[in-house]
Amino acid sequence: MSIASASQTQAYKTYLAAETARLLNELGVRRSSYTEGTLAVQTPITGKTIACVKQISVCDAAAEIDRAHAAFRIWRLVPAPKR
Repeated sequence: MSIASASQTQAYKTYLAAETARLLNELGVRRSSYTEGTLAVQTPITGKTIACVKQISVCDAAAEIDRAHAAFRIWRLVPAPKR
């Protein structure tokens, strides 16, 4: 890999990380929810840790899934041009 392409790759990774953070913020996901946990999330491509999420109980996970499902049921009724 040349210096130029290594530099371009790093710039893209920086852009991608910033874009991901922006989108998660726009969706209302608090940064602490994916940076302050103890469970490492790794990309299967490089094995690099990309997030650290909090572990929750099975009961809490079920409640979050139910909450997400309820939100989806409302969101799916929004016409595509407004989504």
